[in-house]
Amino acid sequence: MPAKNKYLFEYDSLKAEPKPSNVSNINPYLVEGPDIVAVNRSKPLCAVPEIGIGNKPIDGGNYLFTDEEKKEFVALEPKSEKWFLPWYGSREFINHAPRWCLWLGDCPPSELKAMPMALERVENVRKLRLASKSKPTQSIADTPTRFHVENMPSDSYLLIPEASSERRSYIPMGFMKPDVLCSNLVKLMPHATLYHFGVLTSTQHMAWVRTVCGRLKSDYRYSSKLVYNNFPWPSNATDKQMNPLKSLLKPS
Repeated sequence: MPAKNKYLFEYDSLKAEPKPSNVSNINPYLVEGPDIVAVNRSKPLCAVPEIGIGNKPIDGGNYLFTDEEKKEFVALEPKSEKWFLPWYGSREFINHAPRWCLWLGDCPPSELKAMPMALERVENVRKLRLASKSKPTQSIADTPTRFHVENMPSDSYLLIPEASSERRSYIPMGFMKPDVLCSNLVKLMPHATLYHFGVLTSTQHMAWVRTVCGRLKSDYRYSSKLVYNNFPWPSNATDKQMNPLKSLLKPS
């Protein structure tokens, strides 16, 4: 039988005694309210840009380098330097420590042939994909310089880490330039404005995140279909309402 008395406990501090509140119903999010649960949505609830994952190389690490590994590689293969781009996942972005990606998807065959060490990496990727038990991975073995998933906005975009600490008041986010590549461990929002950035870094949005997002251990696991697409953005926001926020966030 359902319990007649239901209580939620509020803590003023970790050492203080909890204050119980008798409530009518405790929903799956452990708050008072009806049993309404957010479900995955394929499109945003409101008129805002869609977000997606970054790039998924399936390269066995052949195209990703630390600073030191990149220096060593370029010292032996100088022509490769212009094909290296900064690479960010959640950890790299939060720690301000990007890695490097040897992006050869746009490299002309004639230039690639002039870089034997880079060509060796390409061949390693081809063999790795062919040896996979996954049919989709095998199918991209014939295009080893390309990624399995490619998301490279042509203009600046907003990066949202997929995993971040629950200890933070806000999820760290930031605008990136198109010559920066991101992994599939972050979400990307093309066509983002300062207004979008301001709302996503607001207490309103973070209250939503803490309520509905998935968790990795206790860390936030930000998702597009569950968290972002279900978020109720301020309705019918006017330029008059948005401009102060844009002005506040604009770099001086």
